[in-house]
Amino acid sequence: MHTRTHDRHLIRAAALGFCIAVAGLAAGLTPLGLELEQDIGLSWLFQLRGPHTAPAEIIVVTIDRASSDQLGLSTKPRKWPRNLHADLIRKLSRNGAGVIAFDIIFEESRNPEHEQELAKAIREAGNVVLFEYLEKKKLTLGVEEGDLAGAISIEKLAPPVPILADAAIALAPFPLPKVPEKVGQVYLFKVGANNMPTLPVTAMQVFALASYDVLYQLLQTLAPEKVAALPPSAHAVYEQRRLPELMRELRALFLLDPSLKGKLFARLRESRGLGDRRTLELVKSQINMYAGQADMYVNYYGPPRSITTIPYYRVLEADADERLPAEIAGKAVFVGFSEQLQPEQKDGFYTV
Repeated sequence: MHTRTHDRHLIRAAALGFCIAVAGLAAGLTPLGLELEQDIGLSWLFQLRGPHTAPAEIIVVTIDRASSDQLGLSTKPRKWPRNLHADLIRKLSRNGAGVIAFDIIFEESRNPEHEQELAKAIREAGNVVLFEYLEKKKLTLGVEEGDLAGAISIEKLAPPVPILADAAIALAPFPLPKVPEKVGQVYLFKVGANNMPTLPVTAMQVFALASYDVLYQLLQTLAPEKVAALPPSAHAVYEQRRLPELMRELRALFLLDPSLKGKLFARLRESRGLGDRRTLELVKSQINMYAGQADMYVNYYGPPRSITTIPYYRVLEADADERLPAEIAGKAVFVGFSEQLQPEQKDGFYTV
């Protein structure tokens, strides 16, 4: 008797759990369900998890109010003299930054001497990625009987001024999906734009270029005919100045052959002497990046400034022999606006 009652309770519990799961799945497939999941569910999960240790390989150099006050500059970052960015790049480069990515748009020409100085610093560093704006426009298709026949959306890249664009190792946009106004996801490759690599993955590839030779060697052993058109070495990548095209081609390889990821990881386990631990970890990261989803949820490590953050002015004011506030050598450095309360800046979004 006791066993039958216990079994009935288990059946009811299982049925209830199944119904809840089905209801949750059905709600998640609706626009309202997806909005609630991102607005409430995601926030709740981050609160439940708590802060995580941020990766030590990333540093953010912030263009903020403290820097504008300290340097006596406008609170609008786009008005800052561009020779200051040249000084910043030289300081970061001398300290061994692995990649320097600017989340700033240089779309208008300013002081020619300052731009030449910045272009020279970018070219000499050799590892600077510049932001290019992805502008979306809606075009109407005409009018029929007083009503619009339809409309299409087109996206057009707005690169930096030519002198700076030509100096950078790569240009990349950073479009963000907002649902409806919060940012919880990030595009790695823009599917609607021929798998265009975005700023985060472009910076990652520059950061990992020292390990590209090993990745190419592995790909050549598995599919020599498919990699014949790829640059054979990191040096060739720098020489050819075609990093975005290389990234598109690598992405296409993994999309066309989903089994390639598993084969490469198996070959990595079998091979010996390909490189040190750091090199192999970077190779694995590249494989996961090219074989992964085109977009993903952002894994926030914690509240603002969880990632090592240095104000812009602290880098500029460091003497030639003085160590910067954080160890820069071998790090990925992102330079951009970061201010919680500044009404002049419109490039801000709600997050969890």
